[in-house]
Amino acid sequence: MKKAAAPRPRPPDPAPDQPGPRYVVLGDGQTTPDSRASRIWQFVRQLILALVPLGIALFFVAVVVHQLRRGTVEIGRIEVPARLVEAGLTPEVVARRLVDALDRASDASQAESARRPMTMLAGAVPDFSVPVAGISLRSLAELVRDLFGLPKTEVSGEILLVQDQLSIRLRLWGRGEVVREEGFAPHAVDALLTAAAPGLWRALQPQIYAWHIAETLQDQEEVLRRLAALRLDPALDTAARDAAAYLTGQALLRAGRPEEALGVFTALTRARPAYAQGWSGTAQALAALGRPDQALAALAEAVRRHRASPWSHLFAARLLLEQGRAAAALEEAEAGLLLAPHQPELGVLRISALAAAGRGADAVAAAAAWRAERPDLAAAHLAEGLALLASGRPEAALSAC
Repeated sequence: MKKAAAPRPRPPDPAPDQPGPRYVVLGDGQTTPDSRASRIWQFVRQLILALVPLGIALFFVAVVVHQLRRGTVEIGRIEVPARLVEAGLTPEVVARRLVDALDRASDASQAESARRPMTMLAGAVPDFSVPVAGISLRSLAELVRDLFGLPKTEVSGEILLVQDQLSIRLRLWGRGEVVREEGFAPHAVDALLTAAAPGLWRALQPQIYAWHIAETLQDQEEVLRRLAALRLDPALDTAARDAAAYLTGQALLRAGRPEEALGVFTALTRARPAYAQGWSGTAQALAALGRPDQALAALAEAVRRHRASPWSHLFAARLLLEQGRAAAALEEAEAGLLLAPHQPELGVLRISALAAAGRGADAVAAAAAWRAERPDLAAAHLAEGLALLASGRPEAALSAC
């Protein structure tokens, strides 16, 4: 018969006034210290477990609030005739094509902004969204907006087919109908949306609309008529009003009316002296009137109000070269090339300034090197031709050009 194992001895409890570890008896008779650190750790762990859900909830609320504050323009449901739906042009497809048309309409102003930083269009183009099925942060944000009655920018409308003619009506939430276009063939849905996009820009962002018509319409009288109508809008904000005035002056310059353009630019600089484009336009008008010194002074004021740009250096180099100040023109062209090394017009001006400064050999060498580096660039061949012509080699210049 097997002898039973003797029970493990239990450590004696310390006397109340004696230091020593406290023990807790486990189920199998083992003991472990119940220290202050373990109690603190248990408290911290419970606190973390309690705070994690709260942190997740706060993060979720912050994301929804951020979505609410983004100012996104929502392209809602665009109703379409059954004939178009059968061809695959569902309301969702038409909404996405409208977004594409809006993007194309803003391309002119975006390109102008990239070429001339003083146009101050940065951040002017809003985000567009098309609602998607299911739950998303955007849909939740819209639900919160509707729940609390917060203002929103939502586009809705319909395309109608009457007597084989397409028309479109677009409305803004809280403003009613803002676009009405009609008279398009049944298959010309994209053309219809393209025609509607500028009108929607006029309601959403008049500054983009002003740049769009100025850069896309060839008839300057029509540009002036539309800009004049836009400037009469009492709801126009300051940025759009400045852009409309500046573009009015530009249209007058293109129409061959520099005196009137100078009057517009002068009024703009008096009303808004901090608006750099007003000074830039003044410089262009003065140059067109044959007053280069005053034009350079106005251009310097534009640069002081904003900053130097490749375009401002280009304009200054042209004026200085026309005045016969080749060394100063060369400095301006080289300063512009530091900002935009691959700007063709600045490259041609630099070669021309070298030749005008009596450095024909340098001009020919620089032009030949440029042409060898970029044989595909017409400006490089033109620059070489101008350099050779200035060096008294007309036949070689003709061949280069």
